[in-house]
Amino acid sequence: MVLIIFRLLIVKLIFLIHFAFSECSDLSQADCEYWSTYCSWNSEQNVCEEIGGGGTNNGPYEYTYITESDGLQSSDLTVQDF
Repeated sequence: MVLIIFRLLIVKLIFLIHFAFSECSDLSQADCEYWSTYCSWNSEQNVCEEIGGGGTNNGPYEYTYITESDGLQSSDLTVQDF
């Protein structure tokens, strides 16, 4: 009985992981429109396409720098201490 429950949990976990890491091309039209920040529905080809999500190598995060006035606390450590 415990083995059956364990197997069912593993199957559910695999399903959830696959769903959580889906690509835009895996989505239906309704799901594609829901995730419109990241995906766009191409009505000519009837497929969902990625639109990027903004940003470069850092994903959707866009920042230039952070200063002490932004909340960065000063420290006695320098680059040489690492």
